[in-house]
Amino acid sequence: MKLKAAAATIALALFAGAFATEAKADWIVEHEGLFAWWRATTTVGKTTLEWGPASDLSGTVVAYTLSKSPGYAFASDTPKTVLYTGTATSFSLGTPAWEGEGDTYYLKTEVLSGGYQDSQEMRMYLQGHALKNVQLSYDSLRLNISDTVTVSLLSAESGGAEPVSYDATNLAFLSSDRFGNFTSSNPAVATVSATGKVTAVAGGKAVVTFTSWRGYSASVAVQVAKSYNPAYTANAALPAMLDQLKGRDNRLEGTIVSSLPIKAVTVKVFNGSKVERSITKKVAKGPTSYDLYNIRWAFPFKKLSLGAKTLKVYVKSAKGNALAGSTTFKVVKSVPKSKRAALAVQWALKRVGDKYSMAKRYTLGYADCSSMVQWAYKQVGVTIPSVSISQAQWVKTKKKSIKVDINTFKAGDLLFYDFPKERNNIKYVNHVDMYDGHGNIITASSSWNMVFQVGYGYNGTPILAGRIT
Repeated sequence: MKLKAAAATIALALFAGAFATEAKADWIVEHEGLFAWWRATTTVGKTTLEWGPASDLSGTVVAYTLSKSPGYAFASDTPKTVLYTGTATSFSLGTPAWEGEGDTYYLKTEVLSGGYQDSQEMRMYLQGHALKNVQLSYDSLRLNISDTVTVSLLSAESGGAEPVSYDATNLAFLSSDRFGNFTSSNPAVATVSATGKVTAVAGGKAVVTFTSWRGYSASVAVQVAKSYNPAYTANAALPAMLDQLKGRDNRLEGTIVSSLPIKAVTVKVFNGSKVERSITKKVAKGPTSYDLYNIRWAFPFKKLSLGAKTLKVYVKSAKGNALAGSTTFKVVKSVPKSKRAALAVQWALKRVGDKYSMAKRYTLGYADCSSMVQWAYKQVGVTIPSVSISQAQWVKTKKKSIKVDINTFKAGDLLFYDFPKERNNIKYVNHVDMYDGHGNIITASSSWNMVFQVGYGYNGTPILAGRIT
């Protein structure tokens, strides 16, 4: 399932009649009935039920209903029906209404035709997620009176024994108020709504804080000008930057929005109060928005010293300069071996959206399958060959191959394929994917002309899998 992360945990009791059994699993719960098997999967705010044959049910019509009430009546709910044609199928249950932690939903599934009688009910507990390590879309805001800016969740991590990382794409499925609440330290200066909409009321300073339901928080410093100053209306939404190895590149991403035409953009990295590196890009034709993608690889990240850094983005307009946004990261000497694979996945996810090209695989914004996984592991200090067949041979030679089984895969594992004939021989390997640890692969596809994340199985069954670290 595509998570880059899952945002709700399911604990399920599956029962028919008076009998109930608990299935202990975090993300996927399965149940095999008399005539069919059922599997429920929850991603961010969305539950999907898959149904497959335990016997031949071709031509059978199945009704399923999602309800807030137990029992088989479901009088207030309208069943939705699907025609079962003899192969496994799936259908979305949509996004249940959120009413806080511990919501209980009941899913009733009935065989309506085809000579069988089968009716089962599934009880699902959708638990509010315990987010921690929350990062917001802004570190600071400079506003004029009456300006409004929406602060959103940019990244976070789940609580629990096995934390899961989320990015803005995952978190966008649910509004911020479903994970916690926003408050303002000084509503007389700036108010904030339940969904993070900040409104400048009067000149002065305030701190807007998001606190997750489990007590983890992140804040945005808000400064409202006492008199109108258009230079204060430029803001940059900066995605979280990963800590980088010394001598490696980093990914500068984000979009600047300004109420005045942008004449130039300056990016500075501070080591404490000292500017360590800086670059300025003049902007032609004065747009009011600017994508930092345009200068991300021009910035001299490789020359940064070790330690904590603050990156700030400044905008120049006809009315002066403004600090549009800032974020923090670290430059480290090495990555612990135990963290390399998971961090390689995070770096690979940074390439999602890059164009596919074998010819331009090492240039800005382009990658093919093998250069993408090679680059991701290089970012954490691991060197692997540059071509998929060489990578497969390296895995075999270094005795890093593992069983090809989705149940044993871990984040960072490499999966090798021999398209299109599947001759099950590594000398024909011509494609590689990276497993993300949550049921998905990160793949660079010539068919789709881009790097993207998709469910495992999209490219078929790999003939070889390797655990790099």
